[in-house]
Amino acid sequence: MLIALNTTLTTLRAAGSVGEGDTWADVLIFLGQTPVALLITLLVATYTLGTKGRSLATIEGILNDALAPICAIILITGAGGMFGGVLRQSGIGAALSDSLADLGLPLVVSAFVIATLLRVAQGSATVALGGDPLTTAATLYGSLGGVKPLHIVVMGVSGSGKSTIGRAIADRLGWDFAEGDDYHPQANVDKMASGHPLVDEDRWPWLHELAQWTADRDAQGRSTVLTCSALRTVYRDILRRGGDTFFVHLTGDKGLLLERMQGREHFMAPSMLESQLDTLEQLGADEKGMVQDVANLPGRIAAVVAAQLDLA
Repeated sequence: MLIALNTTLTTLRAAGSVGEGDTWADVLIFLGQTPVALLITLLVATYTLGTKGRSLATIEGILNDALAPICAIILITGAGGMFGGVLRQSGIGAALSDSLADLGLPLVVSAFVIATLLRVAQGSATVALGGDPLTTAATLYGSLGGVKPLHIVVMGVSGSGKSTIGRAIADRLGWDFAEGDDYHPQANVDKMASGHPLVDEDRWPWLHELAQWTADRDAQGRSTVLTCSALRTVYRDILRRGGDTFFVHLTGDKGLLLERMQGREHFMAPSMLESQLDTLEQLGADEKGMVQDVANLPGRIAAVVAAQLDLA
């Protein structure tokens, strides 16, 4: 139910029916993320079984029988290879194991809790059950110098859902996220709100600041997800200065984009969609990236992006 609620609210947010800044929606979406929902289910099940007068041995047997297949997948795909190396190098695995040792949890339950907590702590929207066995490992391992950072720029005209989809990708991969519009100077915001399109002189300082944000994290070995319209090739050239960059171009029916813009609160006036479409330059053959139709659900797009980058 929690996961279904997460999917519903994410879809409504992409459609503009739920505001980007609604705290109640953020809380419910977080609770519906796969690792969080599974952890809540585990704790509730453990408590419920304990209140039915069952002995500790009986409860342990029930939990072992129910969770053994799940934990086997987690241990094989989530804690092996690179992931296991990260846990050993960082000491995170040992610390969590020691903290759970005195709780009397069955080994298989402890493994499930450890794997889930690691993914929640990294901000990943997935657990090893359905893929992404290496994404948490890649996030951690990058800080150890084992993985070169990668930077995803979610691009497209206004109304394409860059913010929602960008967050979905960042949550899935556990990477740093930035909303490009937040870095516009107030003069740019006021200009767009009044219905006047930006010119290149307005964009250069903004684009350089976004590239610097990426470069700072690249120097720290941290991969990122950034939203930016990035309509022209020259704009994308500046963004590429921040590090190894992969563009995800969101496209969609003009009527759908306009409908989304009219149904949300944003400084970008709907009347500016036409000028953005006129300015847009498609990704060139020499540019690393992919195109995604915004008619697809954000979670689906995030999964496709992860698969394209061999992170699924």
